[in-house]
Amino acid sequence: GSSVSALTTSMSISNDWVGATVYPDSARFVIRTTGGDPDLPDDNGKNLLYPIDFRRPPSFTTIDVDGRRQTIGGDPKKVTRPLRIENGSLAISFRYGYIEVVQRLSIGTNPYTGRPDSVRVAYEFKNRDSDLHSVGLRVMLDTVLGADDGADFFVPGIGAIGAEREIRAETI
Repeated sequence: GSSVSALTTSMSISNDWVGATVYPDSARFVIRTTGGDPDLPDDNGKNLLYPIDFRRPPSFTTIDVDGRRQTIGGDPKKVTRPLRIENGSLAISFRYGYIEVVQRLSIGTNPYTGRPDSVRVAYEFKNRDSDLHSVGLRVMLDTVLGADDGADFFVPGIGAIGAEREIRAETI
């Protein structure tokens, strides 16, 4: 079964395989296994991203609007809708100039296992201006698998990623 919990300092979603927690003061998140892969008894309750002190995990997102870079969640005055559960997703909304951003984490079905054992991290942008603006996004994921610091992760349609990589809009 799936569960959703709201805590005073964070919100989490999880199911039998995987879970995610978002911290409202920073919009940073941690992804972990719950039951993990049923064929691997030793992967239950393991972090997939480094949690560090559980309030400021080292994975974070940077937005670039017209050449001005800012860390998403770095300024509480930019929050337009606080962390919430929305259609089973963890969502938090921000505004950077005329650009509205929604960060959304949800549990999704893995096309390779057929199970809902993946966490989808998505960003939605809306331009609230009549002028065009240049927008870029950098997502830094500090992965960990067991004792492997810096484990690769797999992106469907792209393959294994083990180092910083630029992916342009037309390839996403």
